Amino acid sequence: TNAVSGPIRTIGFIGDPVTEALKGGLDKALNVFVWLSGAISVALFFGNLLPIPALDGGQILLCLAEILKRRPIRIKTIQIYNMVGFFMVMAILGLAITGDFLSMN
Repeated sequence: TNAVSGPIRTIGFIGDPVTEALKGGLDKALNVFVWLSGAISVALFFGNLLPIPALDGGQILLCLAEILKRRPIRIKTIQIYNMVGFFMVMAILGLAITGDFLSMN
């Protein structure tokens, strides 16, 4: 639960440094906020490329499989693949939110 953070801890990760930077002025705080937001966006970009079926990386993997097979993948196989990915993403989300609530102590 410590390795994955959800929305509550993410706000804390951004809010604490920005609050500290406000002591140095609004321009410094805005700079820290934009930098941290950009870093989180880049991390989400790379996370989205993971080969988990429901994410973009999973769709890229499906396309590569079709290229290697040289024929379309059966619809039923794609549906099962996407359902497994959906449950994987929901499990990670549940883990992140659980970790957020456990870290609020």
